Amino acid sequence: MFYCRVLVGDSEKCLAHNNNIRDTSFKNKAKGQRYESMTDFLQGSNIYVVYKNRRAYPLYLIKYK
Repeated sequence: MFYCRVLVGDSEKCLAHNNNIRDTSFKNKAKGQRYESMTDFLQGSNIYVVYKNRRAYPLYLIKYK
């Protein structure tokens, strides 16, 4: 398992719990700019979802035996 630092950037609130979302929506469609992540409050925790792997920087590799 990796312990990572993640750059979330500008987040948009996830308004619907939809499993078919594949990317964030546009914050400026004319310029082709999207939000970098989505955020929500689920079961007592703030969650962030990023859709680009390059936004995560692995800090530690955790091994279990």
